[in-house]
Amino acid sequence: MTPRDTIRAAIQRSLKSLGAGDVSFSVEKTEKPEHGDYATNASLLATKWLKKNPMEIAELVKENLGKDKELGDYIERIETAKPGFVNFFLSQKFLQRSVGEILKAKEKFGRGKLKEYVNIEFISANPTGPLTLANGRGGFYGDALYNVLQFAGAKAEKEYYINDAGNQMRTLGESILAAAGLAEKQEQHYQGGYIASYAKETYERLLETYIADPEELGKEVAHRILDREIKPPIKRAGISFDKWISEDGDIRGKGLVEKALKMLEKKGLTYEKEGAIWLKTSAFGDTEDRVLVKSIQKNYTYLASDIAYHLEKWKRGFTKLITIWGADHHGAVARLNAAMQMFGKPDVHIILMQLVRLMEDGKETRMSKRTGNFVTLSELFDDVGVDVARFFFLMREPNSHLDFDLAVAKEHSQKNPVYYVQYAHARLSNILKRAQERGDRKAKQDLKLLQKPEEFSLIKILLQFPELVEDIAQTYAVHRLPQYTMQLAAVFHRFYDTTRVIDVDRNVSMARLMLVQATKFVLTSTLKIMGISAPSHM
Repeated sequence: MTPRDTIRAAIQRSLKSLGAGDVSFSVEKTEKPEHGDYATNASLLATKWLKKNPMEIAELVKENLGKDKELGDYIERIETAKPGFVNFFLSQKFLQRSVGEILKAKEKFGRGKLKEYVNIEFISANPTGPLTLANGRGGFYGDALYNVLQFAGAKAEKEYYINDAGNQMRTLGESILAAAGLAEKQEQHYQGGYIASYAKETYERLLETYIADPEELGKEVAHRILDREIKPPIKRAGISFDKWISEDGDIRGKGLVEKALKMLEKKGLTYEKEGAIWLKTSAFGDTEDRVLVKSIQKNYTYLASDIAYHLEKWKRGFTKLITIWGADHHGAVARLNAAMQMFGKPDVHIILMQLVRLMEDGKETRMSKRTGNFVTLSELFDDVGVDVARFFFLMREPNSHLDFDLAVAKEHSQKNPVYYVQYAHARLSNILKRAQERGDRKAKQDLKLLQKPEEFSLIKILLQFPELVEDIAQTYAVHRLPQYTMQLAAVFHRFYDTTRVIDVDRNVSMARLMLVQATKFVLTSTLKIMGISAPSHM
């Protein structure tokens, strides 16, 4: 159990003994050291049952906790603070012992026992052009979330949904024809040098086969784009998928859309109006009803395919579905979840990624050599590298816009957070290497010799790692990972600047080397979850 879990369990026992009901309180890490290491609002929320003022309840809770044997030596002291908080200070004995527990667990420190089977669908970019910065943001987020869930104990699978059917395939085909001079150019056509390249490449077949059927042309080119413009940068980004699901072949081609529509019709949830088939989504939380079929000739909307696709996911036995979409899909959230309610399924956990702006010299950079109107993910990798791209994309929470600063990304100094964190790992590796070269094996492993405030600060932030994993597995707040690595690097750098590790008493040195090794285990694990390399030298 983590310190937070131990404290939470002790508070629950205390409240129960006082006669309180089920109090939904929190135990949070404090912002200021004078308020302890953790604090709870339990007393403020227990007034409903105990009919006493919060400070009186806080004192009773404190008294009970002082007698709690299971709290053991975790806590040095407990204090109350107005208007009714209870603050907890971790003991030095517990902190010292924790270093040994981290070293015993090694790379397994912080792993959880989450019993879930999770499907994570992300990127799923339309195969109508190269991957953009926005695709990269969702890609790295989904990949890191998958890593967190796996580390937390869940079984998870990563999935890419290929939108290779419908109107966008026809538009792509028409764009190719127009670029080849075989059709009139339209405003809605896809633009850029890559369209002209595919038009030139397929010109002979365009004349023979596709003028009468642009949708089939679009499908053929879409899969070329998938193989050449999408899969290579995904592989380069270090992302792999367990499944690639084709809308055309796996969903529509297997009749799953028709099956879903028949089920909805049988439930009395569809109706015909103005030559289209509508779904009664407004009765399930959506703002209005939505079209499923635009005409009786089975011109399906995206919603129809999405419903069939997500039902197919549930059928595979997942206990939770997570879908990462771009901000432009905001309107689709309510309608999809309304449809899932119709089938008695839980909401799909949809994470919307806001836009990315590439900034250089304070100005937004839009132009690409290849596409003419957007920067591809591959071009960004060429410019700053995959590690930097990953870290920067993960730094901000999904619902906030991201300004990607090229100047900072190219820095090889502490101004660049990736460099700052990786440099901390390199320093840890160098200390351990120097100690190994010195070869002093006669020192005692006595962690009680860790006494300095900088040492305790470092241990405390190491102990936050299991709690961080647990929290992200529940909230999907992946942006907390890079924040944590920067905090850990900062605390370690302060420790390094103020504390001699090797050239001191050999027993003290051994204790500090154990702390350094524990720090390296935690930082390595965090970087691995983020998908970022952990260099041994820089």
